[in-house]
Amino acid sequence: MIIPKHKVCDMCGREVGTNLRYFIIKSKVYYYGYAGGCSDNRKHHICEYCMGHIRRYIEKTVGED
Repeated sequence: MIIPKHKVCDMCGREVGTNLRYFIIKSKVYYYGYAGGCSDNRKHHICEYCMGHIRRYIEKTVGED
């Protein structure tokens, strides 16, 4: 039996998954140190409500130019 992984929004902690729309944002972070660098690939699960807040913030800041 396969049990689906329980996912929550990385911003607000709401449950996302099968019947709830959510967005996956991939990011790559580079860490540099004295011995070299390494990358950290991450996936962020963002619910539809939080994505609306992000969209409004971007529209507000870009629209000011």
